[in-house]
Amino acid sequence: MHSHHSLGMQALLSANHLQMRPEDVLVQALPLVHLYPGNIIMGGLFTVGATMVVQPVFDPPAFAALLAEQRATACAGVPTTYAMLCQLDEKLIAGLDLSSLQIVYSAGAPLPSRVRTEFGRMFGCRVLDCYGITEAAGNLCATLRFGETPELSCGVPYPLTEVKIADADDAELPDGEVGELIARGPQLMSSYWNRPDATEQTLRGYWNRPDATEQTLRGGWLHAGDLARSASPPPPATPIAPRASLRTRGPRRPSPERPAAQSLRHGCRSHVARAA
Repeated sequence: MHSHHSLGMQALLSANHLQMRPEDVLVQALPLVHLYPGNIIMGGLFTVGATMVVQPVFDPPAFAALLAEQRATACAGVPTTYAMLCQLDEKLIAGLDLSSLQIVYSAGAPLPSRVRTEFGRMFGCRVLDCYGITEAAGNLCATLRFGETPELSCGVPYPLTEVKIADADDAELPDGEVGELIARGPQLMSSYWNRPDATEQTLRGYWNRPDATEQTLRGGWLHAGDLARSASPPPPATPIAPRASLRTRGPRRPSPERPAAQSLRHGCRSHVARAA
């Protein structure tokens, strides 16, 4: 269960960490009932008084044209969004004025590096990765709008958010060692609905994945059930003093390369469009 406070804090922290500005115009075509497009993106934009333009049904050529028509400074999507946009005719993209586009946000799954590279080449802007979980009302970490991003990194923790990489006994691990990502902050849920046992001890029941069911809220720390490793801190110029830069993998995160690669290889446009 989330309170108005936890949802509101996610929107406020997203506006800060994603460095949204009042002059931003963001285009997206994602269902607003989901935390990423609704609470993170829409909530963050509304917090700073920016503009959001929603395409009711994702249509790649029309979406690209909308970016130019609205003089968009940003857009939001999932990896499939960007994989499909990369399949557009390069002559179509070259004929659009996308000079206002500065940044795009990606969440929902790891973004394949080749899609990131190709999108940046075609559209001339950077792609930011976000890492979040429903129990946190959205994001816990994200890469930064200004500054360099290590390859395969999902960024640095949000403001007022503590993130640790821990072993099975919840002891913090040193940089480079893989462990479970645990976090605490004002955006965390208060409890699971009518499940005090799941809230206080262990939530079990991810289908056919007993290894992925150890998600707990112990001592105020959310145990995400995701494996990660911390890397060196980002440059001193970073506006937020982060604890670590994270690289996620396992048990609840899909492969960063395989799903989009398969969609592209088999040309599953209709199925991918529905998923987006």
